[in-house]
Amino acid sequence: MTGTFPIQENAEQRFAVDLLTTLRADRFRLCALGSFFQRSWLMSRQTAHQNPSLRRSWQRVTGLMTLFALLILVSNTLFAGPTDTLRLFPIACAASSWRS
Repeated sequence: MTGTFPIQENAEQRFAVDLLTTLRADRFRLCALGSFFQRSWLMSRQTAHQNPSLRRSWQRVTGLMTLFALLILVSNTLFAGPTDTLRLFPIACAASSWRS
């Protein structure tokens, strides 16, 4: 053996390698990143459709994280004022949509 470990060939690993190879070939341009996120999203949706219990778990975690984000915004409004909260709101929305 030459010191390398054999890589298990399964669909997920091939998919990940294909995504990263495509990103590298396109030199990590914006269109390549868009394609990467689109394909990743489609694979996540397929996984969720195939595993209902996993989907429910993701929904519970997303719900708890959303409540936590709202709690932070309400607390920020009470302690720092609505002006600071309005500045924080777009960032909070972007972070919330990214993790969902």
